[in-house]
Amino acid sequence: MIDSNILEYKNLEPLNVSRETFPQFEAYCELLKKENSKINLISKSTEKEIRKRHIVDCAQTIDFIDENYNICTDIGSGSGLPGIVIAIIMRIKKPGMKFHLYEKSQKKSNFLKKIVKHFELNAEVRHKNIFDDLSIRTPDINLNAPSDSQSKQFQYIVQELQKIFTNCEIDKVGVFGDVTSTLAASIAAKQSDLYLFHVESGLRSNNLNMPEERNRMMVDTISDKLYTPSSDAVDNLIEENISIEKIKNVGNIMIDTLIR
Repeated sequence: MIDSNILEYKNLEPLNVSRETFPQFEAYCELLKKENSKINLISKSTEKEIRKRHIVDCAQTIDFIDENYNICTDIGSGSGLPGIVIAIIMRIKKPGMKFHLYEKSQKKSNFLKKIVKHFELNAEVRHKNIFDDLSIRTPDINLNAPSDSQSKQFQYIVQELQKIFTNCEIDKVGVFGDVTSTLAASIAAKQSDLYLFHVESGLRSNNLNMPEERNRMMVDTISDKLYTPSSDAVDNLIEENISIEKIKNVGNIMIDTLIR
């Protein structure tokens, strides 16, 4: 008999995610739910959809992991999404890849250490603020966005950024990537009649079940200038009828960061 919960991971098979990882995902889900009431690891509203909303969504980012490198870093790892999920996959796919999980919360760091030990993952939990560790200056503005559902975070960030944009003498806003804050900042910018440019635009997974895919598509649609990391990203934008005049291929900024 096949556990019905395991069947929820079937969407990962085209990504060459080993079925051997599925029981580990299940064990991780149970540990998340067990500790969630104590630490607030994930939104309680998503517990019933924990496999689809958290595990499967995070696992699909495996497409963006460059296996030519031996270190993968998850900044602000929180409950280990996506860092722990990817580490579980790579434990079989590329055992030599080391994961650095940055988390400034002591309680969440302790949780991550338990998970790493439990699954014998090739990972190191760093209870540090990434800004301090890399000698990056403190941000000028901290929105203090709540650790809540994606929709509540989105609403909060839009409202707070619109206040900031109103009080700042700026005419352009740049956003990076495809997370909730990327979309929220883009909406706030356009609502404030500001010029918007998107870095790392044009990337596509062709899976609208991923929040990141929906985010990046909406941001690309409303941006005034699109800076792409690769030629295939340019092709994706052109296929979506975005004017070539808006697009500039600047290369992969992650590689630039590593070289620097």
